Amino acid sequence: AHKLQVGDKVDHRNAHGKFQKATIIYKSKSGMFKIHYDDHLTPKHDTECSYVNELHRFASAESISRRAAHRLKYIKTGSFVDINIAQHPGWRKAEVVTVCPQSGQIQVQYLLDISQG
Repeated sequence: AHKLQVGDKVDHRNAHGKFQKATIIYKSKSGMFKIHYDDHLTPKHDTECSYVNELHRFASAESISRRAAHRLKYIKTGSFVDINIAQHPGWRKAEVVTVCPQSGQIQVQYLLDISQG
């Protein structure tokens, strides 16, 4: 990622976990990029991201955001899946609320028990 330059295209995982095609619009010496999501006309959703600490949020341009769904093609809105995400570790059941027709990426919702902390 340190070889990427201003103007390069990448797939970037947004704050909601979905990969979107994006352009690097600023690169700092300290390891930060400013990212502009190509599907957005205004800079309202531009974001800063560390390519040192958040490398998992970067992928080659269109390798995820425009890749056709290739597995689990039967999943649709209303399906249930098991997930284990870093923000809330541990397996849990989640309901699919949207499916991206271009990439097959899904958005899910799930219950989180916060009573134990």
